[in-house]
Amino acid sequence: MTERTIDKRHLPDGPWQQEPDHLAWEHAGYACHLQRHPNLGHLCGYVGLTSSHPYYQKHYDDIEGIQIHGGLTYSDWQHIPVTGLWVLGFDCGHCFDLAPYMLTFKEWRSLQQDVYRDIAYVQAETNSLAEQLRAIEQGAS
Repeated sequence: MTERTIDKRHLPDGPWQQEPDHLAWEHAGYACHLQRHPNLGHLCGYVGLTSSHPYYQKHYDDIEGIQIHGGLTYSDWQHIPVTGLWVLGFDCGHCFDLAPYMLTFKEWRSLQQDVYRDIAYVQAETNSLAEQLRAIEQGAS
C-alpha cells in the first residue's frame, strides 16, 4: 500500500485527522485506490479496469447491478495511480454521510444522524466493488 496526505488544517478535529488521505492497493486482481476529497474531507473509493473488462469505457450511469455505498458516481481515466485504466468509483459524500468540512457550519453540527465513513469502511466497500467487477468479468468470459 502507498499513502499520501493532503492539508487538513481547514477540517475540524475528528478521526479523519489521523487517517491517511490516499491509499493504493490491489484486490481481486484490480488496482484499487481511495482518496479524501481535498475540500469536504469525505472519502471516495476507486477500482481500475483494463480493456478486457466489459465495463471498460462505460459511463457509470450505464452500469447496473453494482451494490456499493451510494451507487457508482464516477467513471473516467483518473484517480488511480496507474495509467491506462478505466476507473469506476463511489463517494461517501451523500445524504446522511458526514463530510468533515460541513462541521465548520454551526447548523450542521447538530445533525447527529450523519455518519463518517472511515478508511476501514471505504476500503471494505472498494474491495467489494473489485470483487463484484471480477465476478462480472469472469461471467463475461
